Amino acid sequence: PTHINLSGIQKYGTFTTAGDISSCWTSLESQVSAGINASFSGQPYWSTTIGGITSNNECSAEPYDELMVRWYQFAAFTPIFQGVSTSKISDKKSIDIINETIKLRYRLLPYIYSNAYTASTLNKNIMQSLLSNYRDEEKVHTLNNQYLFGTSIMVCAVTKSEQTSLPIYLPAANNWIDFWTGKTYQGGSTINANLSIENIPVFVKAGSIIPMGIVPMNSADSLNAPIEIRVYTGDDASFTLYEDEGDGYGYQSELFSTISFSYKEKNKTLSIESIEGDYPGIITERTFNVVFVSEENGIGTLQSQNATEVLYNGKKEKVKFK
Repeated sequence: PTHINLSGIQKYGTFTTAGDISSCWTSLESQVSAGINASFSGQPYWSTTIGGITSNNECSAEPYDELMVRWYQFAAFTPIFQGVSTSKISDKKSIDIINETIKLRYRLLPYIYSNAYTASTLNKNIMQSLLSNYRDEEKVHTLNNQYLFGTSIMVCAVTKSEQTSLPIYLPAANNWIDFWTGKTYQGGSTINANLSIENIPVFVKAGSIIPMGIVPMNSADSLNAPIEIRVYTGDDASFTLYEDEGDGYGYQSELFSTISFSYKEKNKTLSIESIEGDYPGIITERTFNVVFVSEENGIGTLQSQNATEVLYNGKKEKVKFK
């Protein structure tokens, strides 16, 4: 069937996927809406079928490489990310862009995993309509390509071929910082964002903390690796970093740990609280590289060069914004 009723499916503790959809730009556009609508059913885990599967006469002439790039860029900001073969892509630049998109997904895993904990314990959704936070703002009621990913990130999907600009509404409740440039924009405004094929527009709420990991060769590589803590100033911020064994249901028996981060705009200070909880193999000593985001630092996918190194041993630490 083309449409299914997701009501009640969340009780099974699984995820839904789009299935056999056409390799069309119209399909990509509908997938953004589908992901947003799935959250209204209380279903936190949903996955798009990157690039589609079936073909029809309407899509045969469409630029497949560009479609795959844009689809990957959207999928990287969905709850379940299922990569597919890129063997049909002929352009090396497109392959390189997709590789960078996959790296970004890996770097965001600490943020995504912590938001998954929030979804499990507080019945929150990882992918959310802007209505969930900004329902009093009429301008968000008709947006079908913008959504929240986790607590702090707003994603603006690109769903049309050769699109060079995209009008983006920035909700008024807070200011917004461009993830790729570090530039701050006033909330309550509409901007006309220039588009490039390298990425889609992504904004972070001012007053946010985003933990970012490394790009590992395997899951074991990231366990003791430094975590970059990006602080988006402009307002008070908080974030709870969640960790567990990563391979079972121990979290249901309180086998996990949390580290709370809080930033106070008034005194420009980030506080890292003592670690709470326990699980087999818990990491109590690690490095946090704290980055206060600006237009010169803490932008895009790459690790930031200008960071304050904190050798964390499970006890409270403070970092002052210089």
